[in-house]
Amino acid sequence: MGLLDFFKKRLAPAPEEKKEEVIIASPIDYSAVPFQLEQPLTTEDNRRVLNQCMDTMNRLLKLAGEKAEIPTDFAIRSEDLIFTGVPCTCLEKCPNTKTGKVPRYIVILHFAAKPTPESEASDQYSGKIFFLQDGAPGKGFISCWKNENKIHATIHFGLKGSTLTVKKVEGLNNQDEMVVLYKDL
Repeated sequence: MGLLDFFKKRLAPAPEEKKEEVIIASPIDYSAVPFQLEQPLTTEDNRRVLNQCMDTMNRLLKLAGEKAEIPTDFAIRSEDLIFTGVPCTCLEKCPNTKTGKVPRYIVILHFAAKPTPESEASDQYSGKIFFLQDGAPGKGFISCWKNENKIHATIHFGLKGSTLTVKKVEGLNNQDEMVVLYKDL
């Protein structure tokens, strides 16, 4: 190594040290969520909230059927919700974001309903409801299958202002492709 190489190394800028960013996670306040998160969903209080959620989903299903002109009545019976196995009805607490902030949706209700006993056509429902920090439902989707009519639809819902409404309805066409049947503008 010559004298010139020695000075070139000395004059070259030193590599920048990477500063490790410390992320401090904000505590998530779950107190506004309507469920008793530390209790099983099968408790009386949580079942009452589940019934209210399914009533809301049924209103959205009816509205979606009208808007997309689906020739069937979709309805989820809360007594048909599945609590064991896969898929099942359960709650998921959402973690902080990568930057440590409280997420917009702090709890997700995953739900699935077994086929109704009187229906040999095996209607099936599953979906997710995302709850906001204030405990209100903010968005979600429901997948519905009516085997008797071979109708499959996915209903997406969300907030328009402060009202929970149908945002989009997708369904299977004759070629078994998902197509948009309705979309809120």
